[in-house]
Amino acid sequence: MFPFFASFAFGLLVEAVRQLDTALSIEPSFARLHVKRGQLSIALGEDASAIERFRRALNFDKNLPSRILKKHDDRIEGTDRVVL
Repeated sequence: MFPFFASFAFGLLVEAVRQLDTALSIEPSFARLHVKRGQLSIALGEDASAIERFRRALNFDKNLPSRILKKHDDRIEGTDRVVL
């Protein structure tokens, strides 16, 4: 029965990614959407994608509260926090 729940949860993540990507196509400069997309990338094991999403979020909102990204510092350590 566990594989069913795992595939169901994975399906929910994939659907969430689809919806966020749609939202980003409409409002590409909304920083918090990029943060959420980065968090989903981490959940899917896509660290490189997560780093890129967090960088985009910081590019669009330099005042993004550090608490939002702080819990993901281990993923972005060694990279520039702000990409010019």
